[in-house]
Amino acid sequence: VSNDESFAVIDMSDGRYSRFGDALDSASAYGTTEIESIVLTSVSSSHVSGLDYFLRSNTVRTLYLPEPYSDKSRELSAELITIAENCGTRVSIYNGDSAFEICDGIFVRAMCSQIGDKRSVATFVSDGESVYGYVDAFFASTPSASDAAELISRCVTLIIGNNGVPDHQYSYDVSEGAKIIYAGTELKQKSNIHINENNTYFNTKKVFDFRIVFD
Repeated sequence: VSNDESFAVIDMSDGRYSRFGDALDSASAYGTTEIESIVLTSVSSSHVSGLDYFLRSNTVRTLYLPEPYSDKSRELSAELITIAENCGTRVSIYNGDSAFEICDGIFVRAMCSQIGDKRSVATFVSDGESVYGYVDAFFASTPSASDAAELISRCVTLIIGNNGVPDHQYSYDVSEGAKIIYAGTELKQKSNIHINENNTYFNTKKVFDFRIVFD
């Protein structure tokens, strides 16, 4: 995510597909070698090893971590905090109740819901006008789905991720003209999202890297 002055990275993977090295390439393409912030929506051992290497090699001002959601996540978060502090990166802990500013004029809200050991995420980025969202299909079945409905309906682009394809149809209400990106054919087939002539949708095997540029 970038604007004219700063660049931030939001990682919505479980760590296995984290590609923090690509973040620096993206930042360089926009003329900066510093990253204002990295936001993790979950923590894993892969995040720990990936960020340990990345933070030692690159300048990141702030690392945002979700509130611990399990004993294991608490342990991993402690490791990440130590790594970040040793590299001169500030650490901030967030919850999903409100948005926070990740770089100048750009805000993110990361809403997480847990059913058993299954963690589901809905993340929204906005400059106060346009809203871009990522939500996995499983999120529609969680208790937090209704809390995210209003933000989903405002998205100009909505990415539907493949973190746990549901075994039944799922539905989100989207605005007329919104772009819908499905990270897989099965997600599109089980979707109950109405696409009209003013909507456009893309179907990809897997979404790895999505860039949002605010002018």
